[in-house]
Amino acid sequence: MMSLIRPDLGDLVGKQYKFKMRSYHGVFSTLVLLQVVGILLSFVGNDQYSEGMNDIWINLRYYSGDTIIGFTFLWIFINGILITTRAYREEDFTFVTNRLSSHLANGLFIVTAGVIGGSTSVFSGFVVKVLIRYIPKEGTIFAPEATLSLSVFLAGLFATILFMILCGMAGYLIGMIIQMHSGMVLVLPVLVMGFFLFAGSIGQEDILFRITEFYGAETSVPKLFVKIIVTVGLMFGFTVVLSNRLEVRAS
Repeated sequence: MMSLIRPDLGDLVGKQYKFKMRSYHGVFSTLVLLQVVGILLSFVGNDQYSEGMNDIWINLRYYSGDTIIGFTFLWIFINGILITTRAYREEDFTFVTNRLSSHLANGLFIVTAGVIGGSTSVFSGFVVKVLIRYIPKEGTIFAPEATLSLSVFLAGLFATILFMILCGMAGYLIGMIIQMHSGMVLVLPVLVMGFFLFAGSIGQEDILFRITEFYGAETSVPKLFVKIIVTVGLMFGFTVVLSNRLEVRAS
């Protein structure tokens, strides 16, 4: 006898989310590897300045976790694309599911990846500074660092996590566009270049700077939260609409 009980959406999303966290564990192994590479590369120093006088040379190096954060942005962006591929989508049919529950589970996975990636990349920056302190070279003098208050640190951590989620959702949207038309892999870069060339031709060559400034120059954490959440929501909604045009899997 056929059951008339309809599965609860929240229950479906929860099961799919737990499944993704278990089956995609290799994604986080890759994150660890990338961040270790980022830590090693950070020892090179992000900025360097040299000045000499009377046979005395001073080399100034600035160390930070920017390289690690950059690698983590690339990691979450690529994984946002990967979870839209057919192989990943078909794993969802292990469950009684629908497109909405699948998207919501993917969204939760991206948020989780953003929290983990953002947090570990920020703390990895402190690892670099600790290692630099305890593995000094001969003749090295450390410049005093500005005191970082807890509130400033937490604001920076929260902002990094938000940007990670934004980057992951951008990858998710682009991945869905590519799944609709594989040729978009080549078309998208051309469209982006064409857009900026057109903007330059009408005197709007600084549009990329203004877009970046809209998010990056925001000093208010609540306003930044609203900007990114609204953008993420729009991208997620657009992705759901696009996915409805994909072929329906035969039961």
